[in-house]
Amino acid sequence: MQPESVSWFKVAYNLAVLAVFLGIVGWLFWRGLRRSGEPLRLLSKWVITAVLLLGLIPMVKDAAGSYHAVVRWFAVALGLVAGLILALIWTPTIVGMVADWIGILYTGGKEEPVPEPVYSPARARRVQGQPEEALRLIRAELEKFPGDYTGQMMMAEIYAQDLADLQAAETCVLKVVHQTQHPPAARAFALFSLADWYLAVQKNREDAQRVLEMVAELLPDSEYALQAAQRLAHLRPSAELMEKEERRVIKVPEGRRDLGLRPMRAEELVHRKTPEEEAEELVSQLEKHPMDLEARERLAQVYGLELGRLDLAVEQLEQLVNCPHVAPKQVARWLQLLADLHLRVAGDTAAAEAALRRIIDLYPDSALARQAQENILRLPTHPARSTPATVRLGEYEQYLGLKKRNT
Repeated sequence: MQPESVSWFKVAYNLAVLAVFLGIVGWLFWRGLRRSGEPLRLLSKWVITAVLLLGLIPMVKDAAGSYHAVVRWFAVALGLVAGLILALIWTPTIVGMVADWIGILYTGGKEEPVPEPVYSPARARRVQGQPEEALRLIRAELEKFPGDYTGQMMMAEIYAQDLADLQAAETCVLKVVHQTQHPPAARAFALFSLADWYLAVQKNREDAQRVLEMVAELLPDSEYALQAAQRLAHLRPSAELMEKEERRVIKVPEGRRDLGLRPMRAEELVHRKTPEEEAEELVSQLEKHPMDLEARERLAQVYGLELGRLDLAVEQLEQLVNCPHVAPKQVARWLQLLADLHLRVAGDTAAAEAALRRIIDLYPDSALARQAQENILRLPTHPARSTPATVRLGEYEQYLGLKKRNT
């Protein structure tokens, strides 16, 4: 390699090192200025430091190489003075940096917390019986944080529960519902809350039904629409809601005068619906509300356990299993019920096992699948076929036919 090429390589290497050094120093300088609360003061420290280092170092170096002792002692003294000045300038800054590093362990750093609305004063005013003052404080926070879900729903709740102004509460809720930044669950909860207020405050079934129907319109083909359908299926009439608030008068019919003189059957004391009557009522309910899952499940039990119509029971359970937006736990429960009916009504172990294996196929590697596998192992080899119309209303057990019986 030629001497000229070696010299150019050294120059390039020195320039690269200098560029990296200057880049690091510049980045530290810029970072310090941005984070400093007094940028001008920090800039003056950097200037004084640069003057001392760039001006005194060559002088000290030349004096240290002198043959005169006085000059060398002067260089030492000058270096000490420069070091003292640098210490006076930078010691508070270095100590502050170290203290900040230690403080971060307890405070989490110097970053300002994200501003959030404060509703505790409004809650306190509401507890003290001052709903109007609470509304004023909430509005003040909403001016700073427009569209805040918590504040808007708190206003709606105060209007509904404290002031009995359901129209104002509905205005607040509809405003929340049309703000698309809120997730579907929050918007559905707002409508469910409004329906509850109509039922609890005004005993108004019609408006509650109207609000629940809005859920299906706002969030069609969703789990929230399914929940709204369930609630619609079990809404009580307004007259019945009003009766609950009034003192109920119970009329006691005149009893039998010959009570105790002859034996009596239970049917004479308590009237029970026949399976046919209950099935007819459930079918009528499902004609009005096809998504009433509770009624459809009970109809499957009546068909299978009390009327012995396994084919009709299977049809109802298949509709339940194929219903969209249903929780896996509920689907597994219906398939377990299907397996139980196959065992109890038809004594069909193979069909019961097939129903349980559907749980494993639908939810592999889950607790539901493990439970289904355990139930398959418990299946009897020769199941006893039960006689229909032996299970009374309310005595159905979830895993009946899959559990071991105590002897």
